[in-house]
Amino acid sequence: MVPPKAASPPSLLMDAVVTEPSNRQLGQYNFSAFSHRMGANLDRSVVPQRPPPAPPLPLLAPAVGRH
Repeated sequence: MVPPKAASPPSLLMDAVVTEPSNRQLGQYNFSAFSHRMGANLDRSVVPQRPPPAPPLPLLAPAVGRH
């Protein structure tokens, strides 16, 4: 019977990845974030896709003749 191996310690390379700042902190390009922000306008427009603005609320006149 072979004894089970103990779990190996995490590699030094993985420790370096965890301690490095993210690409957002460094201002680097991230295609996934860019395509999510642009939405359906990707490759069509330079303006990001945004939901249409909400219509203004109707102005209600005060009730006349009521106390």
